[in-house]
Amino acid sequence: MATRTGTSRRGFLSRGLLAGAALGLGAEVMSHRGARAQAAPNARLGIGFIGIGGMGRAHVDRLCADQRFEIVGLCEVDSSRLQSAAEKITAERGHTPFTTTDYHELLDQPGLDAVLIASPDHWHATHAIHAVRAAKHVYVEKPVTHDLEEGRRLVEEVAKSDVVVQVGTHHRASRGIQATAEIVRSGQLGEIRRAWAWKEPRWLNPADETAQRNRANPAQLDWDRWLGPSPDLAFDPNRAHYAWRYFWDQGGGLMTDWGVHQLDIALWALRPKRLLSVEARGTRWAESPMEVPYAQHARFEFDGLSLEWQQGLDMEKDPEGLMQDNGIAFIGSEASLYFTFGRMPVVYPDTFDLQEVADDIKIPVRGSHYDDWLACIADRSLTPLAPVYEAHWTTTVCTLGNIGYRVGGKLDWDTDRERFVDSQQGNYLIGHHARAPYTID
Repeated sequence: MATRTGTSRRGFLSRGLLAGAALGLGAEVMSHRGARAQAAPNARLGIGFIGIGGMGRAHVDRLCADQRFEIVGLCEVDSSRLQSAAEKITAERGHTPFTTTDYHELLDQPGLDAVLIASPDHWHATHAIHAVRAAKHVYVEKPVTHDLEEGRRLVEEVAKSDVVVQVGTHHRASRGIQATAEIVRSGQLGEIRRAWAWKEPRWLNPADETAQRNRANPAQLDWDRWLGPSPDLAFDPNRAHYAWRYFWDQGGGLMTDWGVHQLDIALWALRPKRLLSVEARGTRWAESPMEVPYAQHARFEFDGLSLEWQQGLDMEKDPEGLMQDNGIAFIGSEASLYFTFGRMPVVYPDTFDLQEVADDIKIPVRGSHYDDWLACIADRSLTPLAPVYEAHWTTTVCTLGNIGYRVGGKLDWDTDRERFVDSQQGNYLIGHHARAPYTID
């Protein structure tokens, strides 16, 4: 154990974790930008992409520059997006990838080892389950599923398979966040009975410029395939492309867009086992087609822990106001830790030493979230940084927060059965109600 040097908690975090956070938060970007300099392995991983929208196109651009991957094919139901991505790969890789609007055709392609899924949320589980059944490794964007029933089925499929599934909660690859989790687990903050995450709801604007700019051209979009397992309806420019997040049949608002990152970090650090109840409230824009709340407050009661999501309602930020847009707070009996993306963690009070904790932190480093996925594919004894069963747990919590808002009142939860104790409506909403022929089976 190290000799005390007089370094305060705040000082340690300012110097040590700031550097770690900066390296960690930039690691994925640095890995992607520097990918051309990396030596390619003897055998590249043959990869296909399902969904080439905002995040999907970002993944295509990054992995196109990474020589560890052989880009086999693309699946996208918007022909303009499909053509644009294919042209980029052809220009940069010197070959034309297979293209399709039917992901089953992509899964049948020779040389395909893995898929990266970045379709809208309501498609994630179906795409992932079928890829796992086809014996393909999977990187699937968050939230891993859209409802609890399909989440359970995905966990079961992965458990009996021989493939590696990484979920896109990529902030787990940040060294700053890993160190924050280690400090929370170390006990140095004392007993933690309360934690929360907050997010300013600025992007949920009915006149959002991003939503307007990304409206789909119906002549270029296979609308039926875009809807997939969600209920049938006429083409709605308010949903495709970007704004599907605003509607329950395809998305879940900020709770499953940002909350799935922030609450994931809290759950990862604290590891609560039993959820007892959920209670949520919120408000919508008065004149807007969107269904999700603009402001939302949810409280999740676990055995020995109260965890909250604060989105524009009763937000409690860090004492010095350094973390305005978003943050996570862990309130311990001895000290409290506050963290936000892109900034250093801060601990209050700053009166005692964390050098011993620094010496004891042992965090496995496998690079970016992509690097971690590849390492686990190469060595099956390793566990992905964001395994599907943990992602299912985080997504369950976020989904229940939304159901709490939709149903109203305090809802008791049976962790063992993964069902509400006393809410028929709530139990219907956790179910999977897929439209034929876009079913899992």
